[in-house]
Amino acid sequence: MTGNKFNGITYFLKGKRSFCALLLAMIFLFTTSIAAYTVEPPTADPSAMTYGGKQDVELQTVAASVYNTTDNIVSNVVYASDFAGGDGSVDNPYQVATAEQLNNVRNHLDKHFIQTADIDLGVEPYNTGAGWEPIGNDLSPFTGTFDGNGKIISKLTIMDTGSYVGLFGFALGSHIKNVKLEDVNVTGDYQVGGLVGDNKDGEITNSYATGAVIGTGGDEVYVGGLVGYNYWGTITRSYATATVTGTNYVGGLVAYNDCGEITNSYATSAIDGDFGVGGLVAYNDCGEITNSY
Repeated sequence: MTGNKFNGITYFLKGKRSFCALLLAMIFLFTTSIAAYTVEPPTADPSAMTYGGKQDVELQTVAASVYNTTDNIVSNVVYASDFAGGDGSVDNPYQVATAEQLNNVRNHLDKHFIQTADIDLGVEPYNTGAGWEPIGNDLSPFTGTFDGNGKIISKLTIMDTGSYVGLFGFALGSHIKNVKLEDVNVTGDYQVGGLVGDNKDGEITNSYATGAVIGTGGDEVYVGGLVGYNYWGTITRSYATATVTGTNYVGGLVAYNDCGEITNSYATSAIDGDFGVGGLVAYNDCGEITNSY
């Protein structure tokens, strides 16, 4: 009987040889898979960026606003380092103390700003290549307020081949005041000014520009020591002593005053142009100029 039993088992295993091979293969794969996914336990005091253990984390507070668009939600984040303080409101404007913070103004065109320290723009990257990129253009104009607070912005450098060129390229309904621009070197094609290229329905108060402003375009350049094109804008208690150079419509203070108001302002600029040249204003179209020289 014993022999018969072993013979029966042997016969059974021979008949099931392929099944046994498959079973052994499955057992092998199962055990190796477990081994492959075995993770070493965390150490008692691991180094940074490793699994486990206590880590020290430093958090930075940010202020954020979320705007809905037709397609999705876009987050407009203002980091604490973007400005020296403030929240961009009328009562608590963003504080601008460095060249980098002044450059950040372009990212919040409808907000309110106050300059809290002198700013030197004669540093990289603002004095290399094309230099400073004007704040605002005809598609995205500056519509907020900027209070220079009597602080100086020096060595503004722009080598632009487009329109709307100045510290502010295109200002729409804005209020720019108490800005002191010294030793500017501004070059552009059209609507070029030391402070604002195109001032549309905006106010400029207690501000000045010194240095050199150049318009390189063809006809109707509109280059002014302070403002290139003033459309229904108001300029009060401001002046320019910049050297202003261009072809047509070259003005010491403003190139083209289109229904704008200029009051208590002056220019002592040196002017060089071919046509439509004026010591104070190159061309005054339905504008009002009082108490100015």
